[in-house]
Amino acid sequence: MNLKPILLDSAIALPAAALAQENIDLTIAASHPTTIPWVGMMQTHFMAETDRLLAQRGNHRITWNEAFGGALYKANATLSSVEEG
Repeated sequence: MNLKPILLDSAIALPAAALAQENIDLTIAASHPTTIPWVGMMQTHFMAETDRLLAQRGNHRITWNEAFGGALYKANATLSSVEEG
């Protein structure tokens, strides 16, 4: 029995398995637009830094669903929207 093809297949499959990432779908939202400084920082700092840290570890990746500027909820419904999820 020739084990060479089996060993070669295993050597190729193991690194591919090690590179597998769990993808997380995550929604980030605000009732205000990103031109408001604290909302803009959610996008430019929080999301970017989270992506950078996760890329360093290599185990997880986030697919961001951005809903800024009242796309998901309006300012007068912020508390109830967060409460309801």
